[in-house]
Amino acid sequence: MAFRLSKTRSFTATVHVGEESFVATFRALPDAQLSEFDAPGAETQKSFLRRVIAGLDGLLDDQDLPLGFSRELLEDLLDYSDLRVALLGAYHTGFYRAKAGN
Repeated sequence: MAFRLSKTRSFTATVHVGEESFVATFRALPDAQLSEFDAPGAETQKSFLRRVIAGLDGLLDDQDLPLGFSRELLEDLLDYSDLRVALLGAYHTGFYRAKAGN
């Protein structure tokens, strides 16, 4: 079976926040682009996540209605450090699992 190398690689990963979770779809960035995000800090984390998050699923509002993915929703999530850390962890875990073919 041949391997198809796509220019737009993506993967999904479960984002765990305490006892709850949701699913994020991420764009896999090549190493050259990853190096742009070497600086520490919240703004670098936010910039990275803005670049790699392509979708979010399994999020509910206060009335338990599904929230559709939007840039506004993403910005709301990025304002919380615990959610940023959870998203970053899901990206890295999912990326390396996808890279290993698992």
